[in-house]
Amino acid sequence: MLTPQQLEQEILTDPTGLGYGPLVAQRQYAQIADVLNSATSGAVSSVASVDTKALQSAVVASEYLSLSAQQRDLWSALLLAAQGSVPIRMPTIRQQALAVFTTSAPNTRANLAALQTKAFSRAEVLGGAGTVVGFYDVYYAIGQAP
Repeated sequence: MLTPQQLEQEILTDPTGLGYGPLVAQRQYAQIADVLNSATSGAVSSVASVDTKALQSAVVASEYLSLSAQQRDLWSALLLAAQGSVPIRMPTIRQQALAVFTTSAPNTRANLAALQTKAFSRAEVLGGAGTVVGFYDVYYAIGQAP
C-alpha cells in the first residue's frame, strides 16, 4: 500500500525522472496520476498466477493439434483445475505445462513464457501489484489546492 507520505516524496523528488515537476507546477494532478499509473517505469516482475483465458490464447493452434492425446488431456486438466487462474509459480504446475508443450511447440512455449512477467507502473513499484493512484491521492499527497 502506498502512503500519502511515500507518494509525496515520489512526486516531489522524482527519483526516476518521470517528469512530475512541470505537472506539479501546473497543478495537473490527473496527469501526475496518469504518469504514476502507466507501465513506463521499466520495472518488470514475475507474476504469481495467470488467467486461464490468457494461457489458452497463448497456445498456437497448429502446435496444439500436433500434441498427443495425453498432452491434450493434461492441458485440459490443468486449465479446468485452475478454476480461472493458474498459479504458475508452483513448480508442479510449471512442470506440467512444460510436459504438454515440449520443445516441439516453440511458439507456444515463448508465448507462455511471456505471460510469466508483467510490466509494472511506478505506482505498483512503490505500493505493490495492483496499486493505482487517483487524482485525489495526488492532491492529498502534495497538499495543493486545484
